[in-house]
Amino acid sequence: MSSINLNAIIVIYNKKIEECPTYIGVEHILSETKAEHIHKVYIFDNSTDKDIREHNQQFINAQQLDVIKYITLFNNVGLAKAYNTVLKMISEDNSTRFDLSSKWLLILDQDTELTKEYIEAFYNEYQNNSKIGSYVPRIYGKHHIISPLKVNRKYFGDSFDMADQEPSGLLTQRFSAINSCSIINVGVLKELNGFNENFPIDYLDYYTYYAMWKKGYLVYCLDVDINHDLSFDTFGEVGFGRYKIFLNSQSEYVYEVEKNSKKMILLASFHNYRRHALRTLRNRRLIFFVKGSLISAKNVIRIINKK
Repeated sequence: MSSINLNAIIVIYNKKIEECPTYIGVEHILSETKAEHIHKVYIFDNSTDKDIREHNQQFINAQQLDVIKYITLFNNVGLAKAYNTVLKMISEDNSTRFDLSSKWLLILDQDTELTKEYIEAFYNEYQNNSKIGSYVPRIYGKHHIISPLKVNRKYFGDSFDMADQEPSGLLTQRFSAINSCSIINVGVLKELNGFNENFPIDYLDYYTYYAMWKKGYLVYCLDVDINHDLSFDTFGEVGFGRYKIFLNSQSEYVYEVEKNSKKMILLASFHNYRRHALRTLRNRRLIFFVKGSLISAKNVIRIINKK
């Protein structure tokens, strides 16, 4: 355990911190382990509601715990900016003897039910292998596993698929995972120049794992299962502003991965448009289909001509 310096970030949005399942879980872990497992917890408040921000800051300050630090930039700056802000703080923290390769960042959203078993699994299964860029659990959505997913290269570019066998241990093939519950090496993140802020929310995780794979790093899947609800699992409740961000980020991912081939950009974009049509029409969201189709067309033109 002494060779690992684990830090955590919890990003919250317009919610009182004491009502967040993630914070409740982290608080229990800190209490049960006497803060031996987690060096510091950074609460990054993306709330746009000033009253909630002030409440959260006062609540954290009242805890008088050195291990928990409250941060806000007084607006919703997205995930990438939040992660990079904390990444910089961890990198510059000289209060411990650990170098960057020994520091790890646990990424959490506000609604993940984190357990002590997951943190213990990380320490128990930890390997002294410089090629491991991240540790992840198996995460299940409402119907099936959603992370980690095997990345297959098909005629339309990257395809994120369920593996033939349940992921476990060191994954020697290309896999991707969602942000939540990922434990990523700080040294590796610094090598990638942090999180790409062209992906403020959506596809940030997929791009980060793509960038790690390009550098030769692998994913290790811990023998732990966690349940997690994705916002798009209930697509009927997603607002169009949120969906527009998703479509733009999806297009940006296509560009970053396929920018050396206009043919692959077109094929991947067509595949994503097909999924957009199925998603919106199946949920009877005709306005989303029409407006989203226009955005998708503009995005294709933009990335095709992007230099």
